[in-house]
Order: sequence, then structure tokens, then C-alpha cells
Amino acid sequence: MENENVILDNIDDFLPIPGAESVVTSPNVLTTEKEETIDIDEDFKDKLEDVIPSLNSEEEENEEKFKTSAKGKIKNNADVFKSLIDKGLLIPFDDDKPLEEYTEKDWEELIKSNFEEKEKELQEKIQTEFFEALPKELQMATKYVLDGGTDLQGMFRALAQTEQVKQLDAENPEHHEHIVRAYLYAKGFGTQEQIEEQIEEWSEMNMLGKKARQFKPALDEMHEEIVQQQVKKQEEYKKAMIAKREAYINNVADVLKTGELGGVKIDSKRQKMLFEEMTTTKYQSMTGRPTNLLGKLLEDYQFGDKPRYDLIAEALWLLAEPDSYREAIMQVARNKTTDEITRKLKTEQDNKAATTNAPESKPEKRTIKRQSRNIFER
Repeated sequence: MENENVILDNIDDFLPIPGAESVVTSPNVLTTEKEETIDIDEDFKDKLEDVIPSLNSEEEENEEKFKTSAKGKIKNNADVFKSLIDKGLLIPFDDDKPLEEYTEKDWEELIKSNFEEKEKELQEKIQTEFFEALPKELQMATKYVLDGGTDLQGMFRALAQTEQVKQLDAENPEHHEHIVRAYLYAKGFGTQEQIEEQIEEWSEMNMLGKKARQFKPALDEMHEEIVQQQVKKQEEYKKAMIAKREAYINNVADVLKTGELGGVKIDSKRQKMLFEEMTTTKYQSMTGRPTNLLGKLLEDYQFGDKPRYDLIAEALWLLAEPDSYREAIMQVARNKTTDEITRKLKTEQDNKAATTNAPESKPEKRTIKRQSRNIFER
């Protein structure tokens, strides 16, 4: 070709930018805009073949160096973090993954988790120190509230009575009658009249002081025990509530993991939604207490801006009589299916009747004009 030398001297100007078309283009052919093909000479091919292996070799060497360098960095990181863990400055994960295999994301997650754990420990330490600094009576009241106790008036009344009893002095004659009366009431000695008669009898016998000194230690213990019983009762109630909640969560999970509710298949997305909305209390009820989505919807549809009493009634029917409700729904579906079948049969019968009663049509007689071969032919 006439311009072959020029083209080969400026081959870079004609090489296309690598793209998808490079995969299907012959390596020995350059395609011009005019769809002309130019064969690359053998010398140029040899030069390319000499250069490509060296480039590949250099690329592989650089890649190997990068891998070695990366491994070195990871190993160094593992050694540093292992040293921090051994010194107790860092808390490791509880899995069995070797530190040498940790990725950058693993290290970030580990550091973040340690910060969160340290913050949690600090908060717990502050709360503990604050709690221990409180008077004993307030400690019991605080524990009662933290365990979910709501009868604060009753709790503080018991604390107040305990404090009043502690203030009574068995060596003070003015306190003798109060101590004896409080003890007899606490022990359930009898009616108010019987207790007053007993106090009067001991007073006449000059025995109130002796009885007061005898009853005072036991009376202090009894009143403190009353408060402790209230705190313990609330603590046991809290444990029972925690156990019930755990059982509730486990039972919900068992029901949903079957992938079916009332014979209706549910996908994983709906399973997850139902589980989260049934087990998390991220909404606030009208009373200010936390509730789940079921509680929120029941309130909204009864007392919200857009009530739906039809849905509330339907939900109540389902909850009160699940078998009756499902049977009614199935009956609606059966009736609908029956109506559709009846409609189709009637349509087919009407079509058949129309075809039978239609008059028999005669085939149309067709003709074609004869063309004469001789215009003078008669």
C-alpha cells in the first residue's frame, strides 16, 4: 500500500482506545475508519512479543512486593494489638478468628467495640458509686424503683415508719409506750382495745421500760424487714417479667420461622417485620408507657384522628374466635369462587344457545368473469 510506512511510523495515532471492541478484534489487524485492514509486519510482531513478557514479569514482581508489604503490615498490626490485649488495654472478640487474619474493618470494629465497652463500664461505675453514697433508706427506694416498683407512696410510708421507729429511744420514758404499742401492732397481738389494755397493765406494773428495751431491737428489725420484703418482692417481680419477655420473644420467633401463618405463606421480609414490631417497644402509648406496633395500632384505630372501628371489630373477632373468623373468611372465598364458576358456565351456555338457534347460512355462490381470447369471437 502507498502509505504503509507512514502508518506504521505513527502507529500510536491509529491505535484505538482499549474497550469492549478490543476483545473481538484480531491482534494482527488494525481497522481504520474506512474499514481498511493493515497487516503488521513480522518485525513489529516480534518486538511486541519481546516487550509483553517483560511487562508481565515486572507487573507480577510488583504485585508480589505489594502482597509481601501488605502481609508485613497486617502482621505488625496483629503484634501490636496482641500486645495491647495481653496488657489488658484492649478486650478481644470472643470468636476464634486469628488476629493475623483480621482485616482493616475487623480492627475498626474491635476498637469501636472497646470504646463502647469502656463507656459502659464508666457509666456503671458512676451509678454504683452514686448508689453506694446514698443513705440506706434511699438505696432501698432506688432499687425498688429500678426494679419497676410503682407504689412509691407505700414504699416511702414504710421507710418513714422505719425511720420513726429508729428515732425512738428505749431509755427515754416518753418513748416507752410508743415502742411497746408499735411492737404489739407489728406482731398482731390483738385488737386495738386488747393492745391498749395490755399497755395499761404493764404501765401499772412499772414494766413499760423493761418491755420497751426488750422490744426495741426486734421492732427495728421487723420494720426494716418490711421494707426489705417490699424490695425483694419487686425484685422477684422484675425477674419474672424478664423471664416472661424472653419466653415471649422465643415463642414469637418459633411461630414466625415456620414461614406460615394460618395456612398463609409469609416471606422472609414479612417475617423480619413482624418479629421486630412484635418484640420491640419503640412506640409510646397514650399513658406514656412504651409499647409495640400492635399496641400503637390498637390505640390509633380506636382513639386516633382517623379511627377504624371496622378493623378493630375484625381484629377483636379474630382474637376472640379465631376458628370462627377463619371459617367465615374461607366461606367468602368459596362463595366468590362459586359465583365465578356459575358466571362462566352461564356465559358458555348462552354462547352455545346462540350458536344453536342461529339460522343456517348458505354458502355464497362465487363467480368470475370470463375473459374472451378473441374480441371478435361470438
